[in-house]
Amino acid sequence: MQARKLKIEKSSARKSMTYQLSILFIENDGGWSAQCLEHDVAAQAKTLDQLYYEVERVLVAQIALAEELSHEPFRGLGPAPQKYWDIFKESRIEVKRPAARQLLLRPKIRVAERVAA
Repeated sequence: MQARKLKIEKSSARKSMTYQLSILFIENDGGWSAQCLEHDVAAQAKTLDQLYYEVERVLVAQIALAEELSHEPFRGLGPAPQKYWDIFKESRIEVKRPAARQLLLRPKIRVAERVAA
């Protein structure tokens, strides 16, 4: 089990926001999972490298959708269950993000118009 803090930054011409989130990385049989603690958001991937990308992708999508809907990011998402907080607290391994991956996700996000079903 590995725990780390992940810093996600979002900037725009209008405003700049920084989100400091605690993320628990858990190695499972055949893959990895990540659980955000402050907001009950999770991701899964086969490798740790892929998991970094998936975590960012899910969090950026939450932020972009909230902005489109004029909501606060993560509105309505409570914290992760207590068991993940306990595991995170007990974990002594802090994972540093590989420098080569720092600039991987520079999203240009557009939210499509809603189409009637």
